[in-house]
Amino acid sequence: MLRLFSVVLSVAAALLGMSALPASATSEAAASGSFTVPSVSSSVQAYGSYETISAARVKVTLCTKVLNSAVEAGAEATAYNASYSQHAAISAVVLADTPSRVNCATGDLKYTAHLTLYSFLVSGGTQIKKSPVKTVY
Repeated sequence: MLRLFSVVLSVAAALLGMSALPASATSEAAASGSFTVPSVSSSVQAYGSYETISAARVKVTLCTKVLNSAVEAGAEATAYNASYSQHAAISAVVLADTPSRVNCATGDLKYTAHLTLYSFLVSGGTQIKKSPVKTVY
């Protein structure tokens, strides 16, 4: 009888182990990747990458390149919690006096459930036009 119980317990443990998800499969976001940001103008290019560094943190690198010297622009990446009720953001802005017309920023953002991106035009320090928002995950 004890032997039968031992066999049943072993089979149950094996089945439980096969049904459990690995830690990486339970993550809400992809581990890492690169992205392009929707362009607000043909004079603006924005791109970057992300890497999940823990269950609660994502490292985002975001770059904005402006091809026309008369244009000031930027891009923003926003990380959200699962319900979109909390967020953290990083932006890279190119103004008239930005050397080489490229600016990059890297940030360790607190939320990992969703990541959204957009680019924007700036005039006199005010955002005047925004691209459509892209959801990375």
